[in-house]
Amino acid sequence: MSVAYIRKKDGGIYEICWTEKGPDGEPRSRRKSTRTKDRERAEAILVHFITLKARLDKDAPGSLTVGIILDDYEEEHVNQNLSSKGTAKYCLVKLRHHFGALRPQEIGPDHVLKYNQLRRAGVLGRRSGDGTIRRELGVLVAAINHAAKYKRISKDDVPYIPLPVKPDPKDRWLTKDEARKLLAASGKAHGRTKRVTRLYRFIFLALHTASRRTALQELKWSQVDMEHRRIDLNPPGRKRTKKRRPIVPISDQLYAELEVWRGQRMKNSDYVLDHPGCIRQQFVRLAKKLDMDDVTPHTMRHTWGTWAAIDGKEMWKIAGVMGISLQTALSTYLHHSPHHLRDTVDMTI
Repeated sequence: MSVAYIRKKDGGIYEICWTEKGPDGEPRSRRKSTRTKDRERAEAILVHFITLKARLDKDAPGSLTVGIILDDYEEEHVNQNLSSKGTAKYCLVKLRHHFGALRPQEIGPDHVLKYNQLRRAGVLGRRSGDGTIRRELGVLVAAINHAAKYKRISKDDVPYIPLPVKPDPKDRWLTKDEARKLLAASGKAHGRTKRVTRLYRFIFLALHTASRRTALQELKWSQVDMEHRRIDLNPPGRKRTKKRRPIVPISDQLYAELEVWRGQRMKNSDYVLDHPGCIRQQFVRLAKKLDMDDVTPHTMRHTWGTWAAIDGKEMWKIAGVMGISLQTALSTYLHHSPHHLRDTVDMTI
């Protein structure tokens, strides 16, 4: 089959065009309607068409498309080995859309550059920075290497995919006034029952446990030990990953809040936040409303680490609560400590 492409018919509907050998071995032009006038939708249908065609002829040398490679990688690695699959699957959606119809050996610098531009501009998914783009292209590299490892493609067909330079870590954290403002605006209680809102619970938990968003979204009451005042962020059966979920102590303020929330828990749910659905969009909308456009759910975690360092807490204790290495704690939070280098400059002249 020749390279398939789309073109617009007189009525405005896009059709897929390609050439393939007929029964007599002679090339024949073929056409298939996408039944849509929307170009973006037509391009998505084209990607699916090419992927399906290639899968039917999967054993043909050099026929494997990136779309098939990403499908295999998701099935054989993401679904089997990753405990938090959401981020990887989000990356795969964008990669399929842009690279899916290509074969690995066809990927060149221009394709990668175009992907970077589309992601930065918010044309392909929401507007993203180099850190996110680097992570997504890293998934593409891993998927292609996965295919080469299992000899589905030749090592000679593995393309060079340049990654954006790794950006410096964000150092945005909230002041105590900003945190109080965010909590107040999230609405501590609403409705006739005066039940504490899900967004308030998330923000309060994040500021008192230094936990990642996904860990809090998935947190169940069965993981909250009120008697011994601790929360096990890693649920039973979950595979331990490099993003460690430690057991964190419950502070006095958090204990008082949890007592209220436990009395208001939903009858048919064991989730502390009612359900495990993503809270990011709701949080971002609130932050923008308060002119905190640069604040994300992850800012809550970084805020806890920064406050702890400013308060003079020992770095190994900060590392323990956050589930990070001591080296990471030192490189990220030590400069906020009031004791950092103080003894070095305290000298009499």
